[in-house]
Amino acid sequence: MRSHINGDGSETPVVDVYFRHRNGWVDRLRSMRVYLNTGRDRAHFEATFGVSLDTLNIYDGDTPIERGKRPQQERFIYEPSHPVWAVWRLNPASESDEQAPKRLFVRWETAGRQQSRKPQRPEPRPRQEPQAEAKEAPQPQEQGGGNGDGKRYHFASAPIVAAVSRAWGGLPPAKVVPALYAAFEGKGEVELSVAEALAWAKKNRPQPQTA
Repeated sequence: MRSHINGDGSETPVVDVYFRHRNGWVDRLRSMRVYLNTGRDRAHFEATFGVSLDTLNIYDGDTPIERGKRPQQERFIYEPSHPVWAVWRLNPASESDEQAPKRLFVRWETAGRQQSRKPQRPEPRPRQEPQAEAKEAPQPQEQGGGNGDGKRYHFASAPIVAAVSRAWGGLPPAKVVPALYAAFEGKGEVELSVAEALAWAKKNRPQPQTA
């Protein structure tokens, strides 16, 4: 658990996640970070992991912990007493921006919820699985052509980048993505509809550069 300092001086809890895979291997470097932006996010985390945020040791280092490198840092690692799955999806923006996170958090799942979702996930699962297993969420069928479908996407996902690019006169995605991160990254994993992205693009159209 870390603390992110926002622009207004407030703090947002951040969870650094280290995946434990089916073969028992635990990622040495941070697998994913999750912002607990709202009271609902924090309550969901506490209910899923069975722990109060107030009882966790806050890690105040500048860089994420590298597992197994410094034994004294292991006191900051919390391992749940029951299996918890971290569901995530790939971040399309990471293909063109090395600074963009490669994984985007979707939700936590526990064994009980896994059973309730069995009709949608027919593949068999063992009775007990390693803690904090990483699994990729189904990739959404992203359609960037319309603006009224009501779907919401990560602020730097392909439909949002495409919509902003069109609104800005065909500006290349390599220039659109940094602008989106500058506007939304400090607010956590913001999700927008295409219509909201277009409205934002109209209000924040880049000024033409003059020689």
